[in-house]
Amino acid sequence: MEILIFLVVSYLLFSITMMKLFEKAGVDGKKALIPGLNFVEMCKLVGRKPSHALWLLFPIVNIFIFVGLCVDMVRSFGKYKFVHSALAVIYAPAIFYFIGKNKDDKYLGPTLVAEHEYKAKIAEAQKTNNTRELQKLNRQNPYTKNPAREWTEAIVFAVFAAAFHPNVPH
Repeated sequence: MEILIFLVVSYLLFSITMMKLFEKAGVDGKKALIPGLNFVEMCKLVGRKPSHALWLLFPIVNIFIFVGLCVDMVRSFGKYKFVHSALAVIYAPAIFYFIGKNKDDKYLGPTLVAEHEYKAKIAEAQKTNNTRELQKLNRQNPYTKNPAREWTEAIVFAVFAAAFHPNVPH
C-alpha cells in the first residue's frame, strides 16, 4: 500500500512541477495535470511525435520511455550535465521543480531537433573538410558525453534491464 501511495504522490508532484515547465515552453500549464495529455505535450516539447506517448501503455517499456522523456525534457531547458540527467532519472519532480523555479532557466526548444541539427552541422563541416569549423563544433558540442559517463549510463541501463528480465528455470 505504501508503494501505491508513493507512486500516486510522485505522479501528482510530477504533474504539478510540469505545469511550470509547460508554461515556460508556451504550453498551457493545465495540460500538465491531465493524464495522458501531459505526456503527449511532453513528447512535442522534446521533439518526439505525440504518438510516442503510446509506448507508455506497455509495461516495463513504459519505464524506459518515461525516463527518456524526463531526460530529454531537462535537456530541452539546457541541462546537459550528468547530474541533471541523473536527477531526471532518479526523481524527475525534483529537477523539474528547480528548473520551473529558476527564472534564468528558459525553454530552448525541442532537444532532439536541436541535437539532430547540430549533428547535421558537424556532418556538413566534415563533408566540406572545414577543419576549423569542425573543431569548433566538436569543442562546443553540448551533446557529447565523456567515456566515464557513457560507461556509467550503459552499466545503469544494463542493471536496470536485468532487473526486469524474467527468471526462467533451466
